[in-house]
Amino acid sequence: MEEFAHHLRRLLALLPAISLSALVGCRPVAVTAPVLPTPPAVVTVDFDNVNWSVQKSLSRARMLQGDGTIGEIFAAVWDTRSDPTLVVLRNNMATLSGQAFTVDMVDRTGKIVRTGRVDCDASLFPYCLVEIRTDSDVLPAAYRNHWTLGVAFSLPGFRDTRGARFIADSEHDDGKFNDVFVEPIKWGKDYNDFSYGYGNLMEAEHVDFRPAETAIKDWTVGKQGAPEIPTQPTHP
Repeated sequence: MEEFAHHLRRLLALLPAISLSALVGCRPVAVTAPVLPTPPAVVTVDFDNVNWSVQKSLSRARMLQGDGTIGEIFAAVWDTRSDPTLVVLRNNMATLSGQAFTVDMVDRTGKIVRTGRVDCDASLFPYCLVEIRTDSDVLPAAYRNHWTLGVAFSLPGFRDTRGARFIADSEHDDGKFNDVFVEPIKWGKDYNDFSYGYGNLMEAEHVDFRPAETAIKDWTVGKQGAPEIPTQPTHP
């Protein structure tokens, strides 16, 4: 009897939500609701306090707003267009293979004019805005044969004394450049039209890039395979 009681206590320890009386048939099983982890708080962007100035820094954290704590916010001004627009990234999603940022385009009045998403590997960091053009069918039809906005992400080994080279495939690591991986922004519900969360440009035969920020125009390579870039920053 003592041995039976011992095994029963072990069973109850494994099934804490089920009462003893339920196990012996005295009344229906009563199972308590599982305790779920508290979901992360919704990140609210105070657009009045997001940096609207043209960012001239070339450091890896050039887009980071605030102190970089929970709810990281990154921003840059897309100022190579006729109507400059603030682009804000919120790091609010972890995916099975990496991370995803909500992307908001904001006008001078603080109104969100367009919302999308951009994905990348968990080790990468938003570095700058970039425009992409390719005729490859690796992208949905609406994103081909014209310039579309993307984000370039830096690697952990980024060095501020090197220029940046836009790439869509694997890291070259030749010691001359900071390779920054480019991902297109998927606007609205277009996310479902892409083959992958990230790495969509890796299979493209040819991709052209150009900076979407004037501050980094002279500090980046705009076309895959371009031979040289400045060896010293041209902006403070």
